[in-house]
Amino acid sequence: MEDIIHIIVGYSAAFLVSILNLPQAYLTVKNKKTEGVSIISISLHVTSSLLWIAYGFSLKEIPIIIANSLYFMANIVILYYCVTEKNRSKRVIYSKKSR
Repeated sequence: MEDIIHIIVGYSAAFLVSILNLPQAYLTVKNKKTEGVSIISISLHVTSSLLWIAYGFSLKEIPIIIANSLYFMANIVILYYCVTEKNRSKRVIYSKKSR
């Protein structure tokens, strides 16, 4: 019985981790804005999920691998928009200064 409870808790946690940043990724893609999103925080999330994926592979734990792979992909999308938006705003500032 304890094994079943551990499995249910583990898979539930894995499912929640996998969808954790999907709402933020969706809004980022939809609005094409990352205002209020910390690039440092997202970078740490990306790094953390990569480490969890490596850990999942070392233990051969599919729930850890899948959950953190989905979490990684959502964070990569957000990070991409953070970087491109930051570069875009630098180009706008630069073009205004050169006038």
